[in-house]
This record gives sequence, structure tokens and C-alpha cells, in this order.
Amino acid sequence: MENGISQSPPTPQRAPVRSRDQWRDIYDTWQSSELTRRDFCDTQGLRYSTFRRWCQRFRKDTGSHTAAAPVTPPFVNLGPAAQPHWEIELTLGPDVVLRMRRS
Repeated sequence: MENGISQSPPTPQRAPVRSRDQWRDIYDTWQSSELTRRDFCDTQGLRYSTFRRWCQRFRKDTGSHTAAAPVTPPFVNLGPAAQPHWEIELTLGPDVVLRMRRS
């Protein structure tokens, strides 16, 4: 207590509430910078843990939208079967056998 006045500890500042669009703009700005996430947060006054979480969300979002469509191998028409009758047997495990036949 100094001069009869009690000093209370400083009140922590709450981070501003930002919308998803605002975080997207921040994320895009970081992507176009050449800074690490931590350095970017330091220069912008952002909490690193919060920014990292938003980066993960946006990477997940863009990953699902920009992923290449699975490539379907071309169909190879082998023509009519040389023999009208055939049998195939696949052993898939010690107790599993798949048998197919055409007669």
C-alpha cells in the first residue's frame, strides 16, 4: 500500500471477439506474409494458441475443398470371355475362401 492507496493487480485484457470471416482475413494475411505463425502473432498482437486453432480449422476446410478428386482407372474391356466356363478361388485368410464360377 503506497500513500494509503491499495493497488490491485492489473486486469487481464480480453481478446476481441472476431467472426470467422475476420479470422479468415487474418489467416490470409499471414499466408501472404513471410512470417512464422508465432512472429505474425507477436506483430499483430494475437494469442498464438487461438491463431493456431483457427489455422487448423482453415487448413481442414481448404483440404476438403481443394483435394483432388479420386482418379478412376479407365475401364479396360477385355471382350467376350474366351471360355464360357470359369472358376476363381481366393483364399482370404485361414478360414475364408471366396469361390466364384461361371458355367
